[in-house]
Amino acid sequence: SVIAFVAVWLMMNRTKVGKALTATALNAQGARYMGIATERMNALAWGIGGGSVTVAGALIVNFWSVNPFVGLLFTMIAFAIVALGGFGSVPGAFFAGLVVGILMELPGIWDFFTYTFDSDWMARVPMTSFKYTFVYLAYFIIMVIRPSGLFGWKH
Repeated sequence: SVIAFVAVWLMMNRTKVGKALTATALNAQGARYMGIATERMNALAWGIGGGSVTVAGALIVNFWSVNPFVGLLFTMIAFAIVALGGFGSVPGAFFAGLVVGILMELPGIWDFFTYTFDSDWMARVPMTSFKYTFVYLAYFIIMVIRPSGLFGWKH
């Protein structure tokens, strides 16, 4: 995933195609006036998205069972990551992904120490049941404080 991230970032920031994709995303009509084939750029963007999903699916199928509904959970987490990082900010999405990963593991660490050092651990509800709650709580707090995300542009 790090290799895919670096490849997309380099392509978007260091190539003419990346600049054309950015121009098309920001102002399709203006990009068309400048001679950019916006239909081709839209198709390329969809292709990059499909390729990214393919890489993610190939990596995740080793750890999760596959069923028609497994995508909803990952879509919700991915949306929270992109929104927290800031729409349009690839480095922001990267750092937000790290933050979300840490937030999702904190309840497990809490459970480990609680169950290890507490004699009445059977009466407690495992905190890992709430790991997605922490992600969405962080999403809500950041969106209230800074609606453009942590690294997003203010419009």
